[in-house]
Amino acid sequence: MNCEFLHTILIGWAGIALLTLISLFFIRAPYGKHIRSGWGMMISNRLGWFIMELVSPIALSYFFWTGDGPKSDVLILIYSFWMFHYFYRSILFPLMTKTSAKKIPLSVVLMAVFFNSVNGYTNGSFFGNCASYIDENWTHQACFWIGFVLFIAGFISISTQIKS
Repeated sequence: MNCEFLHTILIGWAGIALLTLISLFFIRAPYGKHIRSGWGMMISNRLGWFIMELVSPIALSYFFWTGDGPKSDVLILIYSFWMFHYFYRSILFPLMTKTSAKKIPLSVVLMAVFFNSVNGYTNGSFFGNCASYIDENWTHQACFWIGFVLFIAGFISISTQIKS
């Protein structure tokens, strides 16, 4: 994989993010409390969440493990954190959420599948091909520990919200 090509994709992806941000000031996305008809067929919110989120860890795993770059222990640790997060997000959360009667437009699910496919592709391709500089020395840097603490704090925050 050409890492310059991935960089170009990420610049384009950032541009799409900016356009999406601007458009959401004018269009209310039919999601959550803003759910409404007119966006196509509706499916179970739980099923929709499962479908749209499961794509990301599948794509990440494929592009990470098939990448040509070395897989250091630290990269595998980062991959494991990512997979843990998406296991929770795509499997446990839909099972625990209290939205059994709610619906979501299939069009929203399909847009999320597209987003999460690109998310899995870009992260998996980066870690599988372009992150050879991330080795055991990385764990001695502040950015690793700041990221780790934020990851744990976020998970603790989510866990306490579910219990309440």
